[in-house]
Amino acid sequence: MPVLDALRKQGQCLFRDFRSSNLPWRGKQCQSWVAGGSGLLFLLPVAVCPERWEQGIWLLQATLSFLADFVHIHHDSVFHGLDRVFATGMVVRLIYIACTRSHPAMALLAVPPLLCIVVGTSAKNRLDLETWKIWHGLWHLSASLLATLVMHTIHSCEAFRSPGGEWLSPALSAACLQEIMD
Repeated sequence: MPVLDALRKQGQCLFRDFRSSNLPWRGKQCQSWVAGGSGLLFLLPVAVCPERWEQGIWLLQATLSFLADFVHIHHDSVFHGLDRVFATGMVVRLIYIACTRSHPAMALLAVPPLLCIVVGTSAKNRLDLETWKIWHGLWHLSASLLATLVMHTIHSCEAFRSPGGEWLSPALSAACLQEIMD
């Protein structure tokens, strides 16, 4: 099953093969602006985050992604493991934020980026380098756009929350999302 295979490989590379690129190919053929350069798209949330520390974590994510998926893609490097650990944490963080500080339905927006990882893993298993490059680039694109939307939503909808930060009602959180879309 592709989803379980992707989860198994992710877990294996988080702990056992930390420095591995986890790619079946070697050499410069792996280097791609689509698959690796697209990691710089994680700079997009910086534009909507008012807090310096939050801008910093997105800058770190973009840097780790670019170093792992473009600069060091063709050989083993500590940046592969650092990128996987940090990216996994950022996905969990975004889903948590979407559920608690935005409308809970926004957590469903994590499905397309995660699907890109699953399809990319499947391409890797079939030894289809070009298809893997496309789907890995789509992972970076969709995840960075999702992150930007979630960060924009939580930083621009303060009027719809109580002083404690809770949504005043599901209807108001939906109204905030509608206001953003208009």
